[in-house]
Amino acid sequence: MLDLGVIGQKARNDNSSDRPLIDVEEFRLNGKLHRIDGPAFIGRDKHTGAVCREEYWQDDCRHRIDGPALIKRDAATGEILAEEYWVRGRPHRREGPASIRKNALTLVVTSEIYKVRGVLHRKRGPAVIWRDSATGKLLMESYWLYGRWQEPEPFRLRVRPQLRII
Repeated sequence: MLDLGVIGQKARNDNSSDRPLIDVEEFRLNGKLHRIDGPAFIGRDKHTGAVCREEYWQDDCRHRIDGPALIKRDAATGEILAEEYWVRGRPHRREGPASIRKNALTLVVTSEIYKVRGVLHRKRGPAVIWRDSATGKLLMESYWLYGRWQEPEPFRLRVRPQLRII
């Protein structure tokens, strides 16, 4: 059964004062989140009507080949605060981070996570990067290949720490 359009405008509140109420549009096929020609889940700010969340789903799995499958925006400014790339239900992006997060006030990129087929992976550089939200200064980086932790290139040590804290 194909459900075209809005499944219901649901008011959602995550029970915290910092998250606004949103109206939700869901597109479903046989009860599963599914849409090929656009986002299957659209969240709009209840006060402004601005789209603040888009999620692309196919057969109840986050999936999008030509861009991020999850996009979060600031309801007031429209600025993109988070992007996640997913393919067939797994975080995946070959060229660039699979997850990017920004601070809403400073717009500084606070985290970048590189994943391929659902596992942490980056050939040249750290697969996990965390930055200070105010200054953008590097706080932590971690190196991974095919889901296995790696020692940073310049620091091939016998003792293997799990994270390199800066």
